[in-house]
Amino acid sequence: MALGDGIRRNIASVDPTERALFRDALIELNRRFFPGNRTDPIPGGVSWWFKQDEIHQATHVHGGPEFLPWHREIVNRFEGMLRSINPLLSLHYWDWTQDPRAIPGANLGGGATGTLNLFTPDFMGYGGSVSAPIGEPWLGAGFYVPGANPHRDSTNNPADPPRTVVRFVSGSPATVAGDNAILNAADYQTMRGLLEGVHNAMHGFVAMGGQHVSFRDPFVFLLHSNVDRLFARWQTDPAHPERLDPNAIYGSESGNAGLNSNIKPWSGVPPTTRPWSPPENQQVAKNYKHPTVVAPPRYDTNLPTPQMVVANFGYNAGGWRVERHPRFLADLTGDGRADIVGFGNAGVWVSLNNGNGTFQAPQMVVANFGYNAGSWRVERHPRFLADLTGDGRADIVGFGNDGVWVSLNNGNGTFQAPQMVVANFGYNAGGWRVDLHPRFLADLTGDGRADIVGFGNDGVWVSLNNGNGTFQAPQMVVGNFGYNAGGWRVERHPRFLADLTGDGRADIVGFGNAGVWISLNNGNGTFQAPQMVVGNFGYDAGNWRVERHPRFLADLTGDGRADIVGFGNDGVWVSLNNGNGTFQAPQMVVGNFGYIAGGWRVERHPRFLANVTGNSRADIVGFGDTGIWVSPNSGNGTFQALQFIVGNFAYNAGGWRVEMHPRILADVTGDGRADVVGFGNAGVWLWRT
Repeated sequence: MALGDGIRRNIASVDPTERALFRDALIELNRRFFPGNRTDPIPGGVSWWFKQDEIHQATHVHGGPEFLPWHREIVNRFEGMLRSINPLLSLHYWDWTQDPRAIPGANLGGGATGTLNLFTPDFMGYGGSVSAPIGEPWLGAGFYVPGANPHRDSTNNPADPPRTVVRFVSGSPATVAGDNAILNAADYQTMRGLLEGVHNAMHGFVAMGGQHVSFRDPFVFLLHSNVDRLFARWQTDPAHPERLDPNAIYGSESGNAGLNSNIKPWSGVPPTTRPWSPPENQQVAKNYKHPTVVAPPRYDTNLPTPQMVVANFGYNAGGWRVERHPRFLADLTGDGRADIVGFGNAGVWVSLNNGNGTFQAPQMVVANFGYNAGSWRVERHPRFLADLTGDGRADIVGFGNDGVWVSLNNGNGTFQAPQMVVANFGYNAGGWRVDLHPRFLADLTGDGRADIVGFGNDGVWVSLNNGNGTFQAPQMVVGNFGYNAGGWRVERHPRFLADLTGDGRADIVGFGNAGVWISLNNGNGTFQAPQMVVGNFGYDAGNWRVERHPRFLADLTGDGRADIVGFGNDGVWVSLNNGNGTFQAPQMVVGNFGYIAGGWRVERHPRFLANVTGNSRADIVGFGDTGIWVSPNSGNGTFQALQFIVGNFAYNAGGWRVEMHPRILADVTGDGRADVVGFGNAGVWLWRT
């Protein structure tokens, strides 16, 4: 793995070019500003960099159970700022068992290794044994301004620069034995006490002017990334899955009032730090048990291995078959974590997510929609999970013989009895066929509730959601994209629903003979006339084939608008969205994952677009012969070289087969990163990204 893979690493192990990018991003933080003016009642106009000192001075916590999760929150948010400047960056750490003035075996670039001093004018600045200003590169970047008037220590105004930032290094680094004691601590209270103790000592070893001004020194974030790394390693001990459970991680301190209070200042308490106070009011209330706080970030020392999480839903474990038993991942409880849903012989089975990457035992929740229970067939009756009521919890939708059937979610992973909601779109009701007529669930009106879309013989038909899981009568909205209307074929012409304009309403995208056609949504479930937007990715235009060349719609740039991605013969091709439903000319972005480039096959090697690095942009994930390969998104619609991440879930590595073993990307832990879920022979396997 490398630059852009979302993994925090020992800063000494990354290439010098990445260290330079990291430095440059830190400098850029002091050139970007929050809204307002320094003279406002609550000062505004504070640089992104000076904001860190303001936050830490006003709201930091030490000596209590909130110490570790509070500092995780500021570290995570700081990394998000760095990525807004350069999406490839991660907040790497200083391993405090190494002397930062002489780190052995460090990456010196060009394949060379040797001793590295972090304290140089082209990286972290001064690192002598006598207290002195940190110097370049920070002086020239305005991190402090000698002789400044006004200055922060006289006005206490965060928009004002300090006159100096001093540092010295004296003493010895921490010990491996000390780190091991932290990692082997039996409970949270013991662990956090040991970890804060070493943290305090390291603030003495690399002295940054005192506790209340240390966040004026960029080195502090390398130190605190290491604090969080050790916290994350303790959490991810395979013998203690409860340490990933928000309700269990803090052990005997779980009831502490501080841990159950909202995190300052980002929750708006107290309302004295902008923009999490008036007039911007960007505060979002969450406490220290929030999934984004508890979920450990990815470090090079806590990368997970695949784990079997449910001894069911598998080819042997339960006798589940691809050709009989669809399986899905969907959030059933509204906690932001995907649960397992399987349509078995006797009905619908669910394994609820425990919130930490483990799952409860399967429970049958609906005695219908199954191979025997209702006589549902994969080749006749598509089934989906989609939110029909806008409560953030997936409901069951099945296209049966006599129409569309729905089981609404009770909110806890159980379901109401099935109800027929539309007497159409079915095998008998309308004569709809899987091999002729694709059907989808997608939000067409922007109300957060999925509507029904079907590509029939004479065009596209829609049944709008009434908002309560019932639907209006079908209406034909486009006289194209159909079996007869346009001559569209399942085996030649993939069709999708995706938001192309960023309005929260799905548009129609079809890969036809001559290229890519779209019908933009008018905002009310009706559509504009089809327009050809790319003269490629088509059956004739480019010779793209369903059985060779997967195509997807995914947001590659983080603007909320879907881009086109195609896996061609010679690699991955992308057409970026211009923001209005038109697209740029295709560009090849990765010379791999293709039919010829890499020898990837649809019948052997599933490929997906999913955000595995946490930067809100889709990455490329491929299940090859030897394992899982990823090309991280560079943030602008280009991709880095593919990286090998797991030697499992693959055709040779593990014996996984498309016709036996579904594999899905879904966020299982609530950290915003897609995890790998595979339905193997012995059950469900999880690799947490």
